[in-house]
Amino acid sequence: MDKKEFSMKNFIKFFGIIAFIAVIGFSMTACGGDDDDVIIVGNTSGKVTITNLPPTASGSRVFALHQDYGTSFGLIATASISSSGTATFGNISGTSLELKVWEMAGLDEDTPPEFSNFDGDGTFDFFCFVFDSISSARFSDENFDPFDDADLMGQGDVTFTNGVGTLSYLDIAWY
Repeated sequence: MDKKEFSMKNFIKFFGIIAFIAVIGFSMTACGGDDDDVIIVGNTSGKVTITNLPPTASGSRVFALHQDYGTSFGLIATASISSSGTATFGNISGTSLELKVWEMAGLDEDTPPEFSNFDGDGTFDFFCFVFDSISSARFSDENFDPFDDADLMGQGDVTFTNGVGTLSYLDIAWY
């Protein structure tokens, strides 16, 4: 694969993730106000460990997203998600960081989002977002845009077995 083709592929993925985050935000906004419309957050056995973190990253916060383009299948990796839709990002305090991984469903405007157990297998392309001053966010918050707010953003493949995967900081293509 030549460099130009690779860059176009990343460009398309980049805008796919932007659209995906917008869909999450719209679906969370659409479900506000009605007691029946609660964001469902289940327990998860899914996890990804980011390894080889540099000492200079200590104190930064991280979350990551994957989306299968053209489908509603997606994954989110973060420290926790509340029933209000607030994601608390993972806090880097050493050379590795473990994040929980949920499968995301109901990402249309008529259905409240659902975050459920991820225990699948396969290789998934994740966008990683690193923040120095933001520790959590509601994806329905119109003021939050990880592409604008992130201090560092990168992309890397995670291979999962039974919902557990590892991603080396060194293997992430940082932008």
